[in-house]
Amino acid sequence: MSRPLRRIGLAALGCALLGLILTTAVGLISRRTAWITLPDDAEAGFLGVHDPAGEGTPSPVLVTPRTVQAAIATLSRPEDYCRSVQVSHFWSGGSGSYTARVTVSAQWTRVDLEQPGGLERHSLTDGETAYIWYGSSRRFYEAPAGGITGDDEQHIPTYEDVLALSPEAVTAAGYEVRRGVRCLYAEAAEENRRDRYWISVEDGLLWEAETLLDGETVYAMQSLGEQAAADDAFTLPDGTQLLTEFVL
Repeated sequence: MSRPLRRIGLAALGCALLGLILTTAVGLISRRTAWITLPDDAEAGFLGVHDPAGEGTPSPVLVTPRTVQAAIATLSRPEDYCRSVQVSHFWSGGSGSYTARVTVSAQWTRVDLEQPGGLERHSLTDGETAYIWYGSSRRFYEAPAGGITGDDEQHIPTYEDVLALSPEAVTAAGYEVRRGVRCLYAEAAEENRRDRYWISVEDGLLWEAETLLDGETVYAMQSLGEQAAADDAFTLPDGTQLLTEFVL
């Protein structure tokens, strides 16, 4: 999806000192990922790092376009979860949306995608092999995943996409509370396109995202929250169990 700056002289010394401060702060965050929280005042723009041993006070780290990728890198997704996401596409004169139920356990991801007309598309992949079937059919298609991930099956970006951006492409960052969830926010811009990401600091999952072209929204995604996982989530239509120890 899309892609901070340099200078000389005395400014170089200032930048070096700033870099040292940021590196130290990010190192502290990395060692204490479990205690990352947002401040009560989301507009303060600071990441509070708790001291679990009760020694000292939280160390504030300002989140800016220069530091947001380092902050996001400290987050991690849960190994096991089940939720639904809604994805919408907009074009001149119309729009379309669908809902995907996503169940993840260990390396396996199942996506039940609501198709236009009501027919569901089911997919199961571990990153190496993909299984696809439709509706209640007992027949399924098996093939190498070919680089297609569970995120691709949901048609959503991930915070890894934010980390892959060139630093120069990140034009805005901070904190926002979106539908009651505290998020790290990052925006990337390139020519006439802007990509926005809101990543939950509670579970490291993408909470919302949108893409704008010439100021018009053409893509929007939002998490609909957690759900209970089905007992047969990792069972193929013919009864084959891909995950024998499934606990969610």
